[in-house]
Amino acid sequence: YYGRFERDYNLEYRAPLQPDGYSRRDYGVEYHQLQADVHARAGMGCLDCHEGRTLMGAPSSSTLSCRGCHDPEAAPPAAVEEGPLGRVLRLRAGRRLPVPLMANPVHARYGDRVACAVCHAQWGFADQELHLLRLDVLDFEPWEDLSVQGSAEVEYQIDSVLYGEAEFDFPWMSDGLTGEGKLGLWLLGYRQRRWEGLMRCRDQAGVLRVCRSLLDLRLSWVDAEGEVRFDSVAPPAGRRLIPYTPHTIGKAGAFFFLRLDETP
Repeated sequence: YYGRFERDYNLEYRAPLQPDGYSRRDYGVEYHQLQADVHARAGMGCLDCHEGRTLMGAPSSSTLSCRGCHDPEAAPPAAVEEGPLGRVLRLRAGRRLPVPLMANPVHARYGDRVACAVCHAQWGFADQELHLLRLDVLDFEPWEDLSVQGSAEVEYQIDSVLYGEAEFDFPWMSDGLTGEGKLGLWLLGYRQRRWEGLMRCRDQAGVLRVCRSLLDLRLSWVDAEGEVRFDSVAPPAGRRLIPYTPHTIGKAGAFFFLRLDETP
């Protein structure tokens, strides 16, 4: 929504450096600053579109859609008023924003078969092959340039062992639910990370949507004896893409028609 895309983990990919070293890592890893969503640039927050309870996983009491606000033929949501100069959105902070309405005839031609974000998303998550390795042995040298992965435990253990700041009997990681430390350090990486190539697939209704990888995983495990128990195990073949809402909306480009097919 704010245009931030996490950089890759390798040392070289986290450049450019700042005069005093690397950039701040407020979210664990540095990020590329891409185009923010047009709603974010207008000053809208999450609750200006979404119900608060839906952000916590509860079902919504209404159907949220782009057309609800921007289609002149659709009944607008409660926060949108019809005024003498067109529709106006009341923000929770008290400001009012004009709501642009659909006018291009292309919407009538493709609107029932293509989701709005297919043409209007500025970028999307196109990561491929998430590799997860459980390491039960203190063999961290191959990971020297990959210690920054968004996990304080991973970074602390790798750097401490390699640079002599601390000693451990075995690698460990906290259980995310109980907080209990358990044998094995989970390391991760991607075959490639991209944002410019928007992936597209059809949903159950046959509508073309923006999509991202689903369970594109590769699992590996090295036990405490240094033996590889399994290497790059992939899930069974099946649906690899799942529709999602990118929250990177902006003006459609001149070559929007190049997106009107599924990703090969």
